[in-house]
Amino acid sequence: MGYIVEAGLPDLLNGLGTEIHDLDLTEAADGRISRAWAARAIETAVREVFRRLRKEKVNPLLFKQVLTPTANATDTELYPLNRRVRQVLRVFDDISTDNEDDYWPLSTYQIGDYGWVLEPDFLRLREATINGTLTVWAVQTPVRQSYGTADSATATTLVLPSSATIGQTSVEPNYYVGARIGIESGTTGAGQVRRISAYDSATRTCTVPTWTTTPTGTIVYSLLMDLPDCMARAVVLRAALIIMRADKTLDRADDDVAASYMEAYESGKAILKGAKIGYSTRFRDVANLGFSGMS
Repeated sequence: MGYIVEAGLPDLLNGLGTEIHDLDLTEAADGRISRAWAARAIETAVREVFRRLRKEKVNPLLFKQVLTPTANATDTELYPLNRRVRQVLRVFDDISTDNEDDYWPLSTYQIGDYGWVLEPDFLRLREATINGTLTVWAVQTPVRQSYGTADSATATTLVLPSSATIGQTSVEPNYYVGARIGIESGTTGAGQVRRISAYDSATRTCTVPTWTTTPTGTIVYSLLMDLPDCMARAVVLRAALIIMRADKTLDRADDDVAASYMEAYESGKAILKGAKIGYSTRFRDVANLGFSGMS
């Protein structure tokens, strides 16, 4: 047995099955709801919740993903991004631990200035020389989730199958960059979660920070929900509502689930909007220079 990685597809499907009173989610079991259908409902729900949170101006830093694109071979000003990028928050040259050089956004026709321009599928740097690692903080549309058995793994990679057990494997360049991937089970390595730093669509290879334990055996993976974890219940309930409105034979009332969804959504949103960076006030002793007795 492996782990259940929180916010992975098996975890979300378990929650969804409980909400709609169908624990198996298999057509053979009940003739109605398949796991593939349930996964599509979850995918739709994730994107709906993401759009709603963005519309309500939840702090974009809560959705931040860190990308490290490399320059295009034929145009060294161009750095490929994937089509999921919706907002660029920061672009900087990460030179060392305490040395970063920021680049600022430019308008399309500011040719001779120092900074960056966002183009379709690319970030273009202008008048810049990278001395360390170009680093981009971005907000991306949530990745399409999938779950299946990986073809292979190394200390820093995971090769996705051509056909996922649930969902699909993308053949779009850089598609999974920034997404989290978890190892659900394997002979070794289960329970680990990593951000994907590069994706070769031709070989379906995800590059990740070094695994603590290299996954071996039959490696079952899951792409994770690209939302803060406090929105997981809202996503599950929204997916349940989507399914219930399509399958009228389910025995829970729409308004009951809708009310639960709104309660879960508002609760999660309150957590996100109330998030603060905490600190402890530091007090300094004031030196007594002989004036304490003066009035």
